[in-house]
Amino acid sequence: MRANLQLFKSYARFHKEFDVKYFYCYSPDFQEFYYITTSLTLAMMKKILFSLTFALTSYFGFAQCIGFTVELEETLDGVIGSTDLTGYHVYKLYADFENENDFLSSLYAVLNDPENLEIISETPCYSNPNAELTGGFISTETALLSPEIIYSTYLTINIQNSDDPGQLLFASTEPMTAVASNSQWGELTIVDGAIFTLFPQPNGYATDNKVFLGQITTQGGFTFNSCVQTFVNGTQANIEYGCFSVSAKAGCTDALASNYNPDATHDDGSCMEVIMGCMDADACNYNEMANVSDGSCELPGCSDETACNYNPGALCFDNDVCEFVAPKAIDGPFNVDANLVYEYNYPADMTSVVDWAVIGGVVSSGQGTTNVSVVWDADFTGFPIGQISATETNADNCTGETVSESVNVNYVGVGELNAQEIKLFPNPAIDVLTIQAKMPLHNAEITVFSSVGELVMSFNAISNNLFTVPVGQLAQGFYTVVVKDQNSSVVLPCQIIK
Repeated sequence: MRANLQLFKSYARFHKEFDVKYFYCYSPDFQEFYYITTSLTLAMMKKILFSLTFALTSYFGFAQCIGFTVELEETLDGVIGSTDLTGYHVYKLYADFENENDFLSSLYAVLNDPENLEIISETPCYSNPNAELTGGFISTETALLSPEIIYSTYLTINIQNSDDPGQLLFASTEPMTAVASNSQWGELTIVDGAIFTLFPQPNGYATDNKVFLGQITTQGGFTFNSCVQTFVNGTQANIEYGCFSVSAKAGCTDALASNYNPDATHDDGSCMEVIMGCMDADACNYNEMANVSDGSCELPGCSDETACNYNPGALCFDNDVCEFVAPKAIDGPFNVDANLVYEYNYPADMTSVVDWAVIGGVVSSGQGTTNVSVVWDADFTGFPIGQISATETNADNCTGETVSESVNVNYVGVGELNAQEIKLFPNPAIDVLTIQAKMPLHNAEITVFSSVGELVMSFNAISNNLFTVPVGQLAQGFYTVVVKDQNSSVVLPCQIIK
């Protein structure tokens, strides 16, 4: 009864004020909304008022409108007229009744009631700029001028085309509102008004127990809400009301299909047969027909034996995937003076190990890292040309090529220590190597390096002219002894035998 009185009051205001009321249509991107106006004549208002006075004495029974249903009419593909409607689904909306004599007089919403007359769409609904909210705007002429107009979204009561019999009106006390968010959600709402027809116009009757309520064209799913006023069995004195909702979403409804959509309510014919296989286009066994991956992909391997990822057992080969430790340049001085310490750098990754090798000198510190110290000796090989080399092994245990640089070693004497005539004996040595200086050493350091530059022995704070080095535990081979005091250093070769 409250709903009847509210509508009665609303329509009475129309009659009193001859106000202009709204219906709407909207653009596909929800950026523009058009309010199409109409005026209700005094005679029409009287008819509305006369019809609605029966609401004051109506009674409620079991609702003759039993709900809404949706049918998926078609799925569009391609350009129609001047509009690309690919992927749009065209739905037909119906109200279902128990009796074909039932008369649907109004789709309505009442101000401040929770139920609005609305379309809520996941994606923007399509509406041609020349279309209207309510049905009846489609004619032979408009369809010829704009073929896509027949797919516009609209609401109606059994009227689709301009020549369909009956009458269709729209009135509202509040302007219809429209909401869009990121052009991905469309919402169109009437909060206090109605789309209606006057009894006994032929379009109100539930032919075949249903009344066509409109067309919704969208790429996503949607929900339609509305309240319904029905003259039960075509009797104005027997008015019933009900509010209903229906949702629809097109997609594949076959649970065995590869593109099954559990949210779909209507099958759009898009279901695809499951074809298992490799879906990686870079794989040797890529299957372009597959739509479900079976985990069988075999990626190409590297056939270059010098590559870090050499794979002779690969199903197919692509040497573009081969990985190498890229060679880099050694940074440091390459024209040096003998018996002095010099720093060298190889710009490898910090997680790599760098193996250094020196000819004509020794690695005094930093072996295995990117930075080393080297002491050069012009007399070590008998030639003034030395060499420094670096070999990088990365974190994946892949070794790159060896990078070498020649070093010009200048013999400039050994300063004070050479003047003291430092001697090594016996040389070769077996168990003990003696170092003798002409004058006592002062806080000197003695270090012994292997032929590959590895530090094997070190002695500090030596302050006499005779020092013995226990070499019995060293392996047979050639070694370098570096004697260094505060002012100078000397490099002396020796040999250990067994």
